[in-house]
Amino acid sequence: MNNTYNLRILRQFVLLLLLSMSIHKPCTAADSPVAIGSPMFRPLRANIFEPRVGALYAMTYGKEGNLRLDIGNSLDMLAFPLSQQAELRFGADFFTFTRLRSEVNFRFPVETTDFFFGMNASVKTQISPELTFSSRFRLAHISAHLVDGIPKFADSSFVYSREFVDVVAALEWGSWRAYVGANVLFHSIPDNFGAVTPQLGFDVLDYSVLSSLLGENIGLTAGYDAKLVTANGVTTTAQAAQGGIRFGARRGTGIVLNLHWYNGKSMHGMFYNQQDAYWGVGFQLDF
Repeated sequence: MNNTYNLRILRQFVLLLLLSMSIHKPCTAADSPVAIGSPMFRPLRANIFEPRVGALYAMTYGKEGNLRLDIGNSLDMLAFPLSQQAELRFGADFFTFTRLRSEVNFRFPVETTDFFFGMNASVKTQISPELTFSSRFRLAHISAHLVDGIPKFADSSFVYSREFVDVVAALEWGSWRAYVGANVLFHSIPDNFGAVTPQLGFDVLDYSVLSSLLGENIGLTAGYDAKLVTANGVTTTAQAAQGGIRFGARRGTGIVLNLHWYNGKSMHGMFYNQQDAYWGVGFQLDF
């Protein structure tokens, strides 16, 4: 069997596994080890490859602005207590991130869409009352496609596909979280990316600053993420940062109004050779 056939079988197996996991009914922890709900390992606030529901208007210097639309989520579906201080969970990620062009008469042609799906495992351990260790492992696939918004590139479309594992370890104290990680690529089309992409960053969700002024359900969020990305034999830095105000209870659903900054190779596979540098404004639903 050739590599293409093997990868097709792997993708079908992953999809069947995720579907089989998703048919479990929600139960209490006392009934079974099944727990369907929001991820124990919260998505990294500034990491561009995370599940989100929201939109962003990116203002690129000297160029026409673009819109980014994020649709998707991550759910924990199996939970296993390891001890009184530790828990192991398994879940799934399904999301897209789409680039649209802003035109007159409220038109937004879709330029490209990237599809991300995979499964994950996460562990969380309470080291002390003030310090928590958490980690996440993802086995995932990304593919990218031109849509209908760039007709001049119609003959330039190509196959873009990546299969990889992604590992992150984090320390949390108070409202802060710092993390390091790496993305390990084991197959890609085209085959001109570095095998390992190191990553580090931090994020914060703080309700102590604004709660006394504006109400207990209003908080501040911020995050920074940096990666060393290798493509075509050249290694560059991709940096992302965002900060904003979150409306909603700290442990519940909320909406975040954000300012964004990004500098690095494009997150969209069809434009992976393009350098992006922009500020942006947007909103995001937090679950």
